[in-house]
Amino acid sequence: MQPYMSDWQQKYNFSLVIISGDRQEEMSKFVSKNNIAGQVVLDTEGSVSKKYKALTIPSAFLFDGKGQLQESFVGWRGSSSIKQIEARLQSM
Repeated sequence: MQPYMSDWQQKYNFSLVIISGDRQEEMSKFVSKNNIAGQVVLDTEGSVSKKYKALTIPSAFLFDGKGQLQESFVGWRGSSSIKQIEARLQSM
């Protein structure tokens, strides 16, 4: 999904926040290797995951400019997921 995220960030002007239960060292390597531009929140205790019921990896959440959750996408269904996320970004 990373190639799409970079394009979407430019096209739809939003910020990417990655929530990870991984250790900092692992996440830092992943971010560097995949050239990800976004804020990383380490959720090693699982509190953020619990709050948004992110029980499946990956999960994506779209918030509006006021910080209100607008949509959540759980799991990965290939091109179907990409189409759903982009359609929702277009409507925001």
